[in-house]
Amino acid sequence: MTTFHKLLILLCFCVNIIFANDFPVTAQTTPNGQTYWAHKIDDLGFVTFIFTFKNTGIASDPLDKLGATAMLCGVLERGGGAYAEEEIAKLLKNIPCDLSISAGGTEVCISVRVPTKDLPIAFSILGNILSVKQMPEEKLALIIKQTIASLEQSLHDPSAIANNYFQEQFIGNHPLNRQVKTLLKALPTIVPLDLTNSLQNIFQKNKLQVTLVGDYDIKKWDILLDGFLENLYPETKAYKLPKVNFQNLGEHKHSEYDVPQTVMFFAAPCIDAKHDDFLAFSLGIEMIGGPESELFKEVREKRGLVYYIVAGVNGDPDLSMIRGQAGFLPDKTNEVIAIIKNVITDAHSTLSDKKITQYLESAKHSFAFARTNTFQIAGLMKNSQLLGRSINWLSSYPERLSKLKPGDIKKALKEHLHVDHFLFTTVGRMPQSLTVSKS
Repeated sequence: MTTFHKLLILLCFCVNIIFANDFPVTAQTTPNGQTYWAHKIDDLGFVTFIFTFKNTGIASDPLDKLGATAMLCGVLERGGGAYAEEEIAKLLKNIPCDLSISAGGTEVCISVRVPTKDLPIAFSILGNILSVKQMPEEKLALIIKQTIASLEQSLHDPSAIANNYFQEQFIGNHPLNRQVKTLLKALPTIVPLDLTNSLQNIFQKNKLQVTLVGDYDIKKWDILLDGFLENLYPETKAYKLPKVNFQNLGEHKHSEYDVPQTVMFFAAPCIDAKHDDFLAFSLGIEMIGGPESELFKEVREKRGLVYYIVAGVNGDPDLSMIRGQAGFLPDKTNEVIAIIKNVITDAHSTLSDKKITQYLESAKHSFAFARTNTFQIAGLMKNSQLLGRSINWLSSYPERLSKLKPGDIKKALKEHLHVDHFLFTTVGRMPQSLTVSKS
């Protein structure tokens, strides 16, 4: 046996040990009453935490239609009004600290990774950033200029054009569909007061969800977290995103655009992450549309019809869907769509038990390795909290994954994957032989 094979066996053995261990997550409460989920990793030397501000009303707020929330996140990452841009860069470099502030759906997230010994400095920076009442005009002007330039460029990018067209056809005027042209008209009208209002509307105590991973001292952490709460704003009512009414299901919509390559999106509503079958279903979709998947093999490897093709599943209850994308020559449109439909229709019967078993083993090992990445762990915990899942549900994930059988994957695909629910949208030149709804 070669040294390489010995190392490979040892690696697999270690992975299986990691996977076999439990995934302990605890619910904690600070002296001032803030709850949070925590996963402790001793002797790591640093911590990762995510502050998620839920139900912020981002999608319904007219200011966000103007892009104010995205602007706010950009300004805050540059130090808000508390620090000049070079000052915040120096602070974050010297700690060192990874800081990101982002908006998505109806949440705004502050993600921080920092050495344990520097936690007080990180909290001080966050407190200063969020407590400033007036946003600097020069930072806002710079970010608006950069954002407009990026959006204008996207108006000439076939993939971006195709994505905008897909969103319009799939979810219409729902708040989650933010149209580029609308943003371009509105962005120049944003003023510092808009960001100040967004700051106070978003960063409120009653909207905070906390996730903590790493090497922390619980007493010191609780003191820092309770101190941070003093920088947050008074409570207002939560916002509920309206239900998405999916449109044009079972149809093919086309928009003419004079480019050599057609860009296609295909999507269908599906079960969300709260459904008992979602784990099996999402793994099945990964086998159909992920790297080296059934779609890739059938459409690209065997027939060479597409430049690329990929599909995945989004389990967010606000917008749960299967979504895929492909690029190909216009005259291949009919053939590509036909093959995709065949793969989707037959997936539950064509995937062999052997192939599914091999994939499940790979998924177990991938999860074991992912657990060494604190950002991935924190993200998994954060998403479980947002879904309203219990700690027991999250902690039992490795066990539930290990119990999945090929029959579970096939059953989930058969019951929840319906080809007649898919919308296909294409942007590019229309072949003469193609008959679709144009808009």
